[in-house]
Amino acid sequence: MSLTLTSNSRLSELGLQVLQDNLCRYLRAALPFLPEECVGALVRYLSGVEVLSDVSFHLGTKDLIMSEVKQVICGSRTVS
Repeated sequence: MSLTLTSNSRLSELGLQVLQDNLCRYLRAALPFLPEECVGALVRYLSGVEVLSDVSFHLGTKDLIMSEVKQVICGSRTVS
């Protein structure tokens, strides 16, 4: 039985684009007089690897990835 894995690079690119679009819209709405250069700088900072890594750490992503428990909840039943 062979396992075929596909790359998530395209999904990652799409996710980054969605994040940047939403950050840009939020910053323009929340800070309407902020110059466009500042909006761009904030979007780049907030969507940078360092900030996203810190957010991921505080969400517990490392614990979820390293967890030995492999249960998936499907509707009202749990599958191991």
